[in-house]
Amino acid sequence: MIAAGPSFDIDLADRQTAVVCVDRFDQLYAVHKGRGLTSRQKIELLMDLVATHASGCPLDFQKLHDFPDFSFMHDILGITQHLDRQTGRLLRFFRPRCARAVDHAFDSAPALIGGAR
Repeated sequence: MIAAGPSFDIDLADRQTAVVCVDRFDQLYAVHKGRGLTSRQKIELLMDLVATHASGCPLDFQKLHDFPDFSFMHDILGITQHLDRQTGRLLRFFRPRCARAVDHAFDSAPALIGGAR
């Protein structure tokens, strides 16, 4: 069985804000490296952000964009370093600061009281 690849299915508003985040990263990169990202690098970064968001770690792109430079760079670089590009999942327990809260089934499961099974 072939494993499913990453999803890139996100709504238009999130995609537009992700593009603004890529533009901000490009500007910060240019300040620190003396040159901006290539078109290919911008597309790859956008794909990393969208795949992360759509494949298991929903991101709050507006929160990411509004972060101070250090937190913004932490999340962007962390995503690019920890993303499994075959699945779209983040590895090595990295969780971006801009990750949206996700409810899990175990959050609402009744607790076992007094050792009852």
